[in-house]
Amino acid sequence: MEKEGWKRRAGMWYEQAIGQGIAGLTKAKIEKRLAEIPSGGGTRPPVPTRDVAPGSEIPLGQWIDVLRWVDPAKDSVKPGWKWEGSALVTRPGGDGKTLGLPLLVEGGYDLAMDLTQPDKGNLNLVLPVGSRNVNVISWPGGHGLSWVDGREASANPTFTRKSPVVLGRRHRLVVSVRPEGDQASIGVTMDGVPVIQWRGAQRSLAGWERPDHRVPNLGTFDANVIWHRVYFRLVSGKATRIVRP
Repeated sequence: MEKEGWKRRAGMWYEQAIGQGIAGLTKAKIEKRLAEIPSGGGTRPPVPTRDVAPGSEIPLGQWIDVLRWVDPAKDSVKPGWKWEGSALVTRPGGDGKTLGLPLLVEGGYDLAMDLTQPDKGNLNLVLPVGSRNVNVISWPGGHGLSWVDGREASANPTFTRKSPVVLGRRHRLVVSVRPEGDQASIGVTMDGVPVIQWRGAQRSLAGWERPDHRVPNLGTFDANVIWHRVYFRLVSGKATRIVRP
């Protein structure tokens, strides 16, 4: 635990250094170190540092509040998404609803979200992983990635029945994606508890087909989910906020 604490404190120093505009070899070294540090995912929420204009690149190492960029009428693939106060809500029904966050990702990143699932159904994120994408599935009965080597979540080694999900309770889900060459690693925590760990070839992954695999998608399968916060942090490569027509 003490070692992990030192890593996270180092991560905060690295983020501050990148935010001060360093460049060149020093910046490259810090990016590498930042990508090696776990995102945390405990009870303390990330602190967004700034906003980003449409068409602009996302700064490295800084948490960005991307939920407030969402327009359900423009970003959802299927109807059923709406704002209720400051929360984004999707209702049960249908065979899978997704909503694309308005950004293009080509690199390593962390996605942290606070959410509540009041009743049955699955959380079903569709996230970019280098040249591919993958579904990150979470429900009270377990967690897993779909598809890995052609096998769905419950039929591949990423599946675990260990789940801290309690219906009606607010949880913190953090996904950390680290592509490297043609390989990648994916880590998922729920309230700080590791629930998915995977490392392998990107070609092993195949999520739901999307118009652009670089766009991270929130998603559900016959579930009511309340999305309170969604924060994004780029740790390597680049990401850009989409300009809508």
